[in-house]
Amino acid sequence: AKELIEKWQQVKKKVFAPPFDQDLLAQVTTGKLYRGITEPNGSIDSLKKDNAYYEYTYQSVDKIESLKLEKNCVVVTAIVSQSRTKYQNGKVSEKVTETQRRRYGLEKSDGVWKIAFQKQKKSDIL
Repeated sequence: AKELIEKWQQVKKKVFAPPFDQDLLAQVTTGKLYRGITEPNGSIDSLKKDNAYYEYTYQSVDKIESLKLEKNCVVVTAIVSQSRTKYQNGKVSEKVTETQRRRYGLEKSDGVWKIAFQKQKKSDIL
């Protein structure tokens, strides 16, 4: 689980910035998460329309707190940290460094474990 979340963190660098790599995204995500990023008016579309992208400078899976089997997926609760900068029209528009408790839903897709959803609440910011 930790390796998959770490891979997702690395993939975000190429998904939320040019070349907005949807093929790479499909290797680690599925379902609701994949659709929310790739569909019209999804994350990638919004970034392109706003002439924006994210640069990730630090990402870490600090701790896996729990693993639970729920229906057809494994729900992983993890503490993750990241630093990211959003650029819009070539200028910094936002800088964020955060540590959060996130829940990831892992599902098998074509025999490969992928992340189907991720959730966090404002109260989960540590």
